[in-house]
Amino acid sequence: MLLLHHKGAKTGTDRGNPLAYGRDGDNLVIFGSKGGAPTNPDWFYNLKANPATEVEVGTDTVLRAA
Repeated sequence: MLLLHHKGAKTGTDRGNPLAYGRDGDNLVIFGSKGGAPTNPDWFYNLKANPATEVEVGTDTVLRAA
């Protein structure tokens, strides 16, 4: 599990979601599933609107600037 920190697309409110992830070499890959629903999870749209994010994996923090 990792913790994805992001801002709400409409409100700009800080959000955090625990997500399952995998690795592709040095890259972290998160899975955009909403339990079989036909739509994407809310955090997907938040990242599209505000791509700057912070990810916590264990004791490591990764920053991504847009």
